Amino acid sequence: MAIKTYVLLPHTESSAPIYRRINQDQRIRLSKRVVEQPFLRITFNDQREEIVDLSPDSATYGKKIPNPKFDKNVTIRLKLTSNTIFQDQQIKDGILANEPFTPAERACVQFHNGVLMTSNPIVQWYLESSPQFNGFKGLCDSVRQPLYEVFDPVAEVSETNKDIRRRTAAVVKVMGLELKEAQDLIIRLNGSYVKTSDDLLEVQNSLVDFIDNAGDLELAELMKDSINVDQEVTIIIGRAIKEGLLSFDQEPNQVSKKKGDGWVNVKMVSSDVDKIERERLFSVFLTSPEGKLLLEDLKADLAKAETKKSKKEKVVA
Repeated sequence: MAIKTYVLLPHTESSAPIYRRINQDQRIRLSKRVVEQPFLRITFNDQREEIVDLSPDSATYGKKIPNPKFDKNVTIRLKLTSNTIFQDQQIKDGILANEPFTPAERACVQFHNGVLMTSNPIVQWYLESSPQFNGFKGLCDSVRQPLYEVFDPVAEVSETNKDIRRRTAAVVKVMGLELKEAQDLIIRLNGSYVKTSDDLLEVQNSLVDFIDNAGDLELAELMKDSINVDQEVTIIIGRAIKEGLLSFDQEPNQVSKKKGDGWVNVKMVSSDVDKIERERLFSVFLTSPEGKLLLEDLKADLAKAETKKSKKEKVVA
């Protein structure tokens, strides 16, 4: 029996902010489910007038035949010791209706990082008969949308080509950015705490590394030309930290702002939560009416510091 590959459909990709760090300064979002398991037993009304016979011991295996269960309610169940997926026939063959599923039966239909490969004919028959299969024709109240499909190499070639084009366009965009634009993009993609170099080539290289590891959501975010208020504030916080105007570490449980040669505490944010959450809480404060004046002060101080820095760089040059 030939090996078949099944893949989870795109709608299963997570939109939750779960990240994996790829180096000291950058992270990417994890979108694929690490482990996914379809139902091991399910009941439905079969609406297929014809089926491809996948019964391993059938003389018509692999051929289209009239569906003997057309418009009937059936229950399919995965039992590796049986030669059929239909529970009524399994019971006739001596497998009890309430027999528990074995660890092997659970493992053989598990998708790992969105992919399942199997050469087992019973597993293939079960997977392609289930209402969770993309292409299922029938009625099943317990499944609202399909979960997986057979991997199509031709479609994958086309999708790979599209992906190459998307990543190429992203690289072209990155290579056309000025230093400040590239730094702001890194902060927007990775958060205020990310460190950004003052060397344009190094920043561009970091962005290309990000593109190489990015999924569709990250690429779409990178390609956006407009940003929302929250992203704008994230960039301001990141640039203020870089210029030494803002600190989350000067005092415990405080966000501190530079004033003259010293520091003043401007917002209490618990040190018990991680840096990303502290930044988020402070960002929420800055976008609130109570934080409006502080946000304007930060913008003004940042503009002065960057103007002063630019003048020094011109003198050195």
